Amino acid sequence: MVEIHLSNHDAAARTHVFGALGEQPCRLVDPGDTATLVKFRDAWRIRQPSVEPELDQFFSTVIESAEEFATSVKEWLRQLEMVWVWHRCKVENVAQKDRMEIWPGQDWHFDPTSSIEFPLGHPPLLMRYGTNLWATRSLNREHPWVQEQIQKRPLFTPALMFRHCNAMCGSSAWRSARMPVRGGCVRGGSVRRGGMGR
Repeated sequence: MVEIHLSNHDAAARTHVFGALGEQPCRLVDPGDTATLVKFRDAWRIRQPSVEPELDQFFSTVIESAEEFATSVKEWLRQLEMVWVWHRCKVENVAQKDRMEIWPGQDWHFDPTSSIEFPLGHPPLLMRYGTNLWATRSLNREHPWVQEQIQKRPLFTPALMFRHCNAMCGSSAWRSARMPVRGGCVRGGSVRRGGMGR
């Protein structure tokens, strides 16, 4: 989620990024729609001057490094697909010997001759923290069962959500009267991630 404070409402309204009259305070944008992202960046630049390095970095990433950003979105979708298959393994109580065909790899945790069943644990997106017994394994996307589950998966569509805060947070009057917010905030705007720590 990308939150933007547009203090100069008249000028911001002319950009139409949140509707002609600001009637669309939340907008979902395709991460690959660079033209629309440029419009949001330009609308953000119209607001009263302030330093917002987080938003500046965000727009730089999605516009000036669009190709690299698109690659990261594809990787996110690939990992989400892994999470879906992981979820299906848990729902269908796939046996360990079958899981080892679905998630092949070599690691010291397993004795192939053992009858002990290891729990699936956390999904792949959390594997990098080293708390998962399957951390060194990768998904066998050619496996028939995996192919079947991929065909069944819901349509996952990545989107950037732009939210317009109309609280006049960037105005000098608001800043002088501003009380500290418990837990802190990014003045003027923020970029937040959502979903499975992404």
